[in-house]
Amino acid sequence: AGGCLSVTTVYKYFTLVIRACNFCLQSKINPLVGIMKLSDLFSNPIYLASFAKSLGSETIGDKRRKQILHALLRHLNIVGVDVIGYPVVTDVVHHEKITYNQTPLIPARIYLENISFLTQRVEFLNQNTSNLEFFIEKFSDVYYGLGRKVQLRAHRESGTIEYTVRSTFDQAVAECGMDKLFMHSDYRANGRAKLVGVLNKIQYEMRSLIHLYTGMRYNEAGRLPYDCLHKHTLDDGVNSPSHSVLANPKYVQLISTTTKLTGFRKEESWYAPPVVVDAISILQRIVRGYAAFAQIPFQDCPLFVSTIRIFNRKKFPADRVEVTLFKSQAKAFENDPRFIITAEDHEILMASDPDRDFSSEEKFQVGKAWPFTSHQYRRSLAFYAANSG
Repeated sequence: AGGCLSVTTVYKYFTLVIRACNFCLQSKINPLVGIMKLSDLFSNPIYLASFAKSLGSETIGDKRRKQILHALLRHLNIVGVDVIGYPVVTDVVHHEKITYNQTPLIPARIYLENISFLTQRVEFLNQNTSNLEFFIEKFSDVYYGLGRKVQLRAHRESGTIEYTVRSTFDQAVAECGMDKLFMHSDYRANGRAKLVGVLNKIQYEMRSLIHLYTGMRYNEAGRLPYDCLHKHTLDDGVNSPSHSVLANPKYVQLISTTTKLTGFRKEESWYAPPVVVDAISILQRIVRGYAAFAQIPFQDCPLFVSTIRIFNRKKFPADRVEVTLFKSQAKAFENDPRFIITAEDHEILMASDPDRDFSSEEKFQVGKAWPFTSHQYRRSLAFYAANSG
């Protein structure tokens, strides 16, 4: 249909077609029309104009739906009447152009502070999470990490007479050598709920670092599997006639994921510098620990696996595996004082896009924390790399 369609585009078309189906069903109110088929709607300019009007025109969302309808009709026409089975109208959807602001560049000072902050985080976590997977696995015991009184009450309620007292959360931290991690002011935890919060925070910080160093899109990072690192050989090395090594092979690490729908599964790769390899190693420790907790193969898990079941196992089935959602608490590092917009940062921001009035946008005002997004990392990486010589 005129090129590859992304998953996002297909989903937008799908939701619009659902709206169209509902419109066709509602037409039964009119006895002269009755229930329409989609073929009736898309081939009749009067019906289609009525449907377009029903989408509204007041909000940006309304205008975008009309843009999506226009794009869908254009694609259906490209597919052609021979495939669809009926001619599709194209000239009745009049949509307004939506003003689009280009993703802003992260000001250089904030960008460098972010690199320093997240790189230091990786170093700290790499040193202090070596036992994390074994720590997580122990919570497969429903009583592990609970307070003594809570354990006693639970055993009484279940009618258990003889039982073994499990370690409390603080004891578990000490026994597994996790003191340094949970003594850090940003990673304090005193129970299962807080533990899930800490894991979510670590996952978000490591994901931000991956975006920062690779320029990977948000959805691409979300599709990363556990086994996402691969070695790519640059040079096979050189051996002498006696088979002694004269030059060692040279290789780099690549981080890979599947990409947009192209009719088949396609893989895309990014160079993974050592700091990204370390970040992925930290994330894999969480995955292995959770997989052992849930008794599922860690190879089948996404790199950013949701660990909510550690806290609320009754609500989620054991075999449920999904990508985690990030709560606002997980993004706390973005409010660090180092990322507060200064007057100089604001001037640089204004100069980066002279046609845009950043002074009228609340989130970019002096004194506000910079509002990081994955696409900002992508654009800033490309810009600063191209201008670094």
